[in-house]
Amino acid sequence: MKKTTGCLLFAGAASLFAQTALAADSASEFDPHAPTTSKDPDTGSFNNTSKTVPDISSILLYGKVETGFMFGNSDAGVKNREMWNGTSYWGLRGTESLGGGTTAFFFLETGFKLLSGKGPSNGVLWSKGSYVGLSNPEFGRMEMGRMHKPDYWAYVDSDRNLDFSDSSLAAIKLQYDTVLGYSTYTDYLSNAIYYSTPHFHGLSADVGYGFSNVSGFQSRAGQEFGTRVRYAIGPLHLNIAFNNYGYYANSKTSNSSSWKTELVSASYKAWHDIEIGANYIYAHRTDDNWFASSWQVNVGVPLGHSDVNIGTAHVSQQGDRVTQSYSLNYAYHLSLRTTLFANAVYYDNNSNGIVGVGVFANDTVQPGYAPWAVGVGIKHKF
Repeated sequence: MKKTTGCLLFAGAASLFAQTALAADSASEFDPHAPTTSKDPDTGSFNNTSKTVPDISSILLYGKVETGFMFGNSDAGVKNREMWNGTSYWGLRGTESLGGGTTAFFFLETGFKLLSGKGPSNGVLWSKGSYVGLSNPEFGRMEMGRMHKPDYWAYVDSDRNLDFSDSSLAAIKLQYDTVLGYSTYTDYLSNAIYYSTPHFHGLSADVGYGFSNVSGFQSRAGQEFGTRVRYAIGPLHLNIAFNNYGYYANSKTSNSSSWKTELVSASYKAWHDIEIGANYIYAHRTDDNWFASSWQVNVGVPLGHSDVNIGTAHVSQQGDRVTQSYSLNYAYHLSLRTTLFANAVYYDNNSNGIVGVGVFANDTVQPGYAPWAVGVGIKHKF
């Protein structure tokens, strides 16, 4: 009996040793999708956390933190001295190569207020975009989720220094708030599908559609369609874009309204990397027949470790409310990631114009007043 038991123990130990060695030899062929144990009753279920997560090709944590101090006059007799949040955000981007040139990707980005630590004021967690998609150089790129509109990309393609307009103290920001209406609704498509074609001899096109996700009464609320055609060869970029946003003038009407935007833009990199950008925008609302036309020109000049941007923008609302903005922006790069900056912006309203610079807590402007602001600060990218 003792001899039989000893033989069984020896055989069992030998079998266990052989299985361990075999597992070690086959580690390089380990299937990451296979369950870690055949005894797990949840093997194969969606809730099984014992499975190894497949590796992805790349993942990136990135962002920008920015703050500073501003002073200026937002209205007659109103002097402002305020700390300034600037534009701070962080995000995650990831990609996985699927073979054959096809790549899966995701994008998550959110803004926050550096001075108070608060999140986006509109309560949207991923306020600056959240989508997943596939891309292939032969078939194009498809995204689903929340992303910038096609006319937004045409707009920023005419801006020769995004860091300056992103900070709000730039002449081009006048169009962003007033004509494009991004301060009224948003510069994003939500509940959306977005497709970008491959590039063909410098030509490409984008189309995006945002579902309202509302049925029955006021089913067009937030429904949106946008498209863009772009030509980019060497130093020259040209864009034509259109956007149609659906909304309702009040909570009781069943008659939907539209905010339609048409935009053309151009940019050119000239001598010594000096870049010039310009655009023209026309916008129209159907519920109150409001309309506006606008143009802008800006120049970006690199100077060693510094950048200078000079710009002006013109907005005419209803044909009689006219505002002209001017800006001068300077940045000194301490490193590739850390920058000191100084910005100045001035808005010249005609006798009917009431547009404020849009950066102070109290930004109400009396007709005809010319508000201005100056800011200095620091930004760090990671």
